[in-house]
Amino acid sequence: MTEIEVLLDVATKYCELTGRSEARVATVIFNHGRKFDLLRQGRDLGTKTNRRAMSWFVENWPSAAEMPASLCKWISDNWPADIDRPTPTPVHSRKDEVA
Repeated sequence: MTEIEVLLDVATKYCELTGRSEARVATVIFNHGRKFDLLRQGRDLGTKTNRRAMSWFVENWPSAAEMPASLCKWISDNWPADIDRPTPTPVHSRKDEVA
């Protein structure tokens, strides 16, 4: 997948999970509601803008939802070399907290 395909995949999954429209999410991230549509039509995206968008998804992903593999791979590929990675902790359901 290209970087733009990964971004579009993540955006689609985020919108499905949250019920937000792609136009609203694009407005929040890019200040341009048609950005995802334009990317699907073949427009390009700068590296810094793509990184900012992907970082937004990482920071705003619903905590109860599993991240898609494409976003997990992006995190793995783009983790800063000079920062230790945290040890992953399993996600517990609310049932675990109540029991």
